[in-house]
Amino acid sequence: ALSVLCWLIHTTSLVEWLVAMGLAWRWAETSGQESFKGLTWGMLPLHSSGITACVYHLFFNAPGVCMLLPTQAALTCVGNTCCAYAAYRIAAAGGWTLSGAFAAVGAGAPGPSSWPESGVRTETSTEVCNDALAAAEAASRHRPRTRVPGPVLFGFEDIGGALAAEGQLGFMAKLFGGCLAACYVVKYGELLQADFFQSEPLGAALMCIAVPTGLNVLKWAKRSKDPSFDGWF
Repeated sequence: ALSVLCWLIHTTSLVEWLVAMGLAWRWAETSGQESFKGLTWGMLPLHSSGITACVYHLFFNAPGVCMLLPTQAALTCVGNTCCAYAAYRIAAAGGWTLSGAFAAVGAGAPGPSSWPESGVRTETSTEVCNDALAAAEAASRHRPRTRVPGPVLFGFEDIGGALAAEGQLGFMAKLFGGCLAACYVVKYGELLQADFFQSEPLGAALMCIAVPTGLNVLKWAKRSKDPSFDGWF
């Protein structure tokens, strides 16, 4: 249903989202700010929304699987809500309060110059980021590593760490090459099995969404209890 380039956009989006989920989780473990793990959980419905869109195209946008469209919309709504709540928890863990925000606005100066009068931090966003990075680096030096790389499989969310030794160019080349290969497999694989995908098997389409979503949920749930667990994908 899509060209190779369109499949490339869809595939890289799913992989990059998993990488972003992994980075949020890693930041939580490195910095000690556990609220960032909530962001990973909040991003999960949005990843399932992306899977739903890909499955809809995989089945040639057939009328028999059109219910995937409202399903994707619902997952997007739930995911956006969860991410918003996760962002609130992160801000609250850092001392942000709604009353403080209103006080800053009520003081008539949303900029840093008048923040001291309202009791809000005076650092600029750059200074806050630098302080957070310095704190994370200091914590990582004094905290033993809890992640143990798996001998064979690692999650897509760990791609950044697994390919970090290659440098930025090597990382991008391998990531792009892997996604491009997957696109050709999907594109021409569905053409070889066109009769099946065009027969509008709604049950099969739902399974294509439910299985990776279920594995994703189980992966993060298990990682919450066992930091050495690397996941299945």
